[in-house]
Amino acid sequence: MVSGLTNDNLERHTKLPILKKSAVQTASVLKQYGFTKLCNIYHAQHLTNILKEEGTKNVVVLSLHPGTIKSEMDRGVYELPLLMKIFVVPFLMVTQFMFFKSTQAGAQNSIFAASSPKALAYNGLYLDDLKPRATNDYAKDNSLQQQLIDLSEQLIQDYL
Repeated sequence: MVSGLTNDNLERHTKLPILKKSAVQTASVLKQYGFTKLCNIYHAQHLTNILKEEGTKNVVVLSLHPGTIKSEMDRGVYELPLLMKIFVVPFLMVTQFMFFKSTQAGAQNSIFAASSPKALAYNGLYLDDLKPRATNDYAKDNSLQQQLIDLSEQLIQDYL
């Protein structure tokens, strides 16, 4: 993972040249997606802690995973060279049909988080399929979390 977050290595993990003319390794795409999810978790945990310290009880902060959804995220695939399209497009179509959720099903976690009284019990947690999901050790790394928060505050300073 990342230690010593800086603007440079943060951008390396979050900027994704999705399927331009050069091939992007799937592992790289998944690593970058995972890193951005980790950032979501860190920010949710941080905001939860701030609200607790202030005594705010009527706000719930959650991070969530909508699931793998049939969306237009793969639209860049159609810009690939013909030979690559012959292999990639059928694979994506079959994979999406068999394993991906509809956009309606994918919205259920967000709807639950925004409207269910049960979500109150999950403040600061990571939701998947309408319930809290265990996170890995990186999500519990308070030092890395603080580095991300500090860097985020530094990056937005000019816009405040």
